[in-house]
Amino acid sequence: MNEYFLGHFAGLRWSARLSAFAGWALVCITLTLIGLLAFGWALITAILSGLIATVAFVMSAGWHQIGHAIAARGTGYPMTGVRYWGVLDSSIYPDDEPALPPAIHVRRALGGPVASLLLSAAAGICILLIGTGPSPASRIAQFVLLLNFAAYTLQAFMPLGFNDGSTFLRWLPKLIQGEK
Repeated sequence: MNEYFLGHFAGLRWSARLSAFAGWALVCITLTLIGLLAFGWALITAILSGLIATVAFVMSAGWHQIGHAIAARGTGYPMTGVRYWGVLDSSIYPDDEPALPPAIHVRRALGGPVASLLLSAAAGICILLIGTGPSPASRIAQFVLLLNFAAYTLQAFMPLGFNDGSTFLRWLPKLIQGEK
């Protein structure tokens, strides 16, 4: 797999597979087209807004992962990195990590949705301050709110096989049953 090192930040190794760059380009094109076709923005406004919203998209995923990393550090079993792929991303943990109790898995999984909920609230405050009009700034803030609340916070309640909701579905029953 082609994987590109992006740097170290927040004590994590950040990388992206080649598919992430294609995914980000697709997000940017889609958001630019929405600006042009749905909002009727001028071409340059739509392109710039699409680029800014795409950066917000990538940074929102990173923020979510930093939430996981903070929670993981608090358990004593920290993350080592973040990998972007397609339009998604993954938390990376050490290969030699021992089997962990359900409570550790649940605590680490909670960190991302909590961080995303906080970012949703910040976007909501921005919307209240700048208004809900058709301006690019307002639309980008609305996008950040929707992305972080729907895709990164509420997903914790939707087990899809690869997300936080799946982690909760797997480990919460064992935690409730008192399994160690």
